[in-house]
Amino acid sequence: PSVPAASLKARLKRMVQSEPGVRLDYVEFFDPLTLRPTKEVTCGQQMALAVVIGNTRLIDTSPI
Repeated sequence: PSVPAASLKARLKRMVQSEPGVRLDYVEFFDPLTLRPTKEVTCGQQMALAVVIGNTRLIDTSPI
């Protein structure tokens, strides 16, 4: 099964920004072989995320 990337991005933004002093800088779902963004998220893809907490910017890449 797949999930629309736009839907997941919106949910992540709401979740992250519900915390005081936290801001989502960016989130992208991509294919790990081509590094191209995907419109549909499926198992085996990657997520790149940057979140700003206060003055600190945290960056992570995780498999899905």
